[in-house]
Amino acid sequence: MKKNYSVKALMLNPIVVILYILSCSLLLNLFELGGIARRAPIFFITIGVLLMWFLLCFFFRKRIRSRVSQQTEFKRKMSAYWFWFAVVAVIGTTIYTGYQTYVISQWWGTPLHRRIHEWRTQTTIDLEEVNIIEQGLNGLLADIDEAIHLPEKLYASSTVEVAFNREDDLVSLYMPIMGENEEGLFESFLISSTSNPNQLTVSRHEPRDSDTTDEDWLLSPLVDTLDQLAIDEIIDEWPKKTVLVFIMQATEHGVITQREFTIWKIVNLYHLREPMKKS
Repeated sequence: MKKNYSVKALMLNPIVVILYILSCSLLLNLFELGGIARRAPIFFITIGVLLMWFLLCFFFRKRIRSRVSQQTEFKRKMSAYWFWFAVVAVIGTTIYTGYQTYVISQWWGTPLHRRIHEWRTQTTIDLEEVNIIEQGLNGLLADIDEAIHLPEKLYASSTVEVAFNREDDLVSLYMPIMGENEEGLFESFLISSTSNPNQLTVSRHEPRDSDTTDEDWLLSPLVDTLDQLAIDEIIDEWPKKTVLVFIMQATEHGVITQREFTIWKIVNLYHLREPMKKS
C-alpha cells in the first residue's frame, strides 16, 4: 500500500508555506532595519497563526485522516508532490534565513549587530546603594571591581566626569578608563550612568597586547582629590537642586591639564555657574 501524504500536505498547505516565508522575511527585516513597534507585532501574529493551525491539525488529526482516506488516486499523488515541494521550500527558506541572519549580524550598524555587540561588550551593574559623599570614588570603583574585575592600575582615556547632588544621588557618571590586566593585556572600559540612579553600564573593549599609557593620566589623582574633599561641608549651604560636577580633563593647548580639577556649582543640568575656587 502506497504511503498517503494527504494529511502532511494539508498541514503544509500553500497558505502555511507562504506565512512561514513571510515570517522569515519579517524577521530578517527586523534584524536589518529594526522597527520593533511596527514589524514585531506582525511577526508574532504570523507565528501565532501557524502555531494555532498546527495545534488544530493535531487535535483533529483523526477526523482529517478519515476524510483524506476517501481521496482519489490523483489527489493523493498531487498531495505527495506538494508535500515534498513544501518541505524543500521550508528547508530552503530556513537555511536562507539562517545565512542572512549571520550576514546581517556582521554588518556594522544594523540593529542585530548592535544588540550582539552590546551583549558581548556591555555589562549592567545594579548597585545596592550609591553614596559618593560617604564612600567616595574608591568605594564606587570597588563595587564596580567586584562585578567586572578592573585592572589594578587605572588610567583615564579622556575626560572623566562625576556629578551628584546634595542628597548623594549619582546624577551622571562618565569614566573612560584603561589598564593592564593580570595577563599583560590592556583593557579599556567606559563606565557611564543610566536613568536608574543605582545602575551603571560598563562597555568593555577588546583587550590589546599594547597601548600608550601616560602616568599623568593616572586615575588616582582624581579619586584621591575627590575623596579628600569635605564635600558634605561644601554642599551643606547649597540649594537642594544643586549638583556637584567633578571633572578631570586635558586639552591639546594645555589650558586645562589632566592634574587640574574643576568643581562646578550647578543649579540645574542646563545652566552652569562660575567655577568654585579650589582649596
